[in-house]
Amino acid sequence: MGGAPLTLEQRQMVFRLRGRGFSWEEIARAAGCSVSGAWACDRTPRQAQPTTWSHRPGRLTIADREEIVIGLAKGETLTAIANRIGKATSTVSREVAANGGRRDYRAWGGHVRAQDQARRSKPAKMASCPALLALSAYNYWCRSPYGLMCPSQVRADVSVNDGNIHQLISG
Repeated sequence: MGGAPLTLEQRQMVFRLRGRGFSWEEIARAAGCSVSGAWACDRTPRQAQPTTWSHRPGRLTIADREEIVIGLAKGETLTAIANRIGKATSTVSREVAANGGRRDYRAWGGHVRAQDQARRSKPAKMASCPALLALSAYNYWCRSPYGLMCPSQVRADVSVNDGNIHQLISG
């Protein structure tokens, strides 16, 4: 039968791109749905599913990504697109490269990818870098005015000093 209903952002994208004169095929590609899904969205008063993710300030919005689609369709340079949306050229360049390139860029695919990247779990800096943890512990215990004991007093098998901290970091 039919696919999942379009989200509120997807429906808004369909209306905006249709208002700018894009074809149904171009709209469907940008919105990440079928042509019939985009066409039905414009014709039926179906309830849109709200999205639960909101981007952080300074990140590309779905409207920024739509402007990228429009600029690429017009053949504009990435610099011109970046200037129009008020973002760095490198930001626009990375966005386009990561989501299909100039020929196959899709706004909705980029938006979903950004959402997935924002939700992925990231290890804590100290947990992922034992050398940084050792340096931090050494500086806290031995060099701070609150230094009560050195890590070597906590664990007899650990010797922490400037020489082996340098080896940990550079090695």
